[in-house]
Formats: sequence, C-alpha cells, structure tokens
Amino acid sequence: MAQSHEGNLTKPEVAVLQRACNGMTDEEIAADLELDFAQVESMLGSAKEKLKAADRTHAVANALRKRLIA
Repeated sequence: MAQSHEGNLTKPEVAVLQRACNGMTDEEIAADLELDFAQVESMLGSAKEKLKAADRTHAVANALRKRLIA
C-alpha cells in the first residue's frame, strides 16, 4: 500500500479515519470504500497503533491534531 507522507499512515488508513471523523460506522465505511468489514477494522487498528491512540475516537482526534484529516 502507498504510504502517506505524514504520520506513516497509508492513504487507505487516512480515508478510513476521515470517514470515521465524519461519523460513519465501520459498516458504512466498508460500503463506501468497497472494502470488507475486516479490512476496515484492520486499517483502523493499524492507524490507532501508528497514532498511539487508545481507541477510535482518540485516533480521529490525533489525526485531526496532526492535520492528517480535516
């Protein structure tokens, strides 16, 4: 997967976080990005780890703080 320049997040991880920031559920994100639910969970888990976040909300907050998403 291609890497984003900031935060070592992949472009798909950024896309998933952006949709989470917009209030979408994992199921909605999977449908919107045409991914399996498990892929979305995996990307969120990876993003949480990279952002040193305790949970989904913390990951979104850290991504916003680092200006990785808007």
